[in-house]
Amino acid sequence: MIGAVWVPNLGLALSSVGFGAITTFIVLLFAQHGWGQAWLAFTVVSITFMAGRLIFGHLPDRIGGARVASYAC
Repeated sequence: MIGAVWVPNLGLALSSVGFGAITTFIVLLFAQHGWGQAWLAFTVVSITFMAGRLIFGHLPDRIGGARVASYAC
């Protein structure tokens, strides 16, 4: 069973690393510029991430995961 699911789970793990990197660098950018309200940047990133999943989440089932990934890059 592990052999059948490790590739999709690797993709999920890599997307989580990307989301974590974006949120980390948002904090560093706000700290560097001395801007307040970094919560607003977290909120915008999170809302757009969720909206993208809701709007485009059906595409891998329809056209295939490899094609979706090639358009995302």
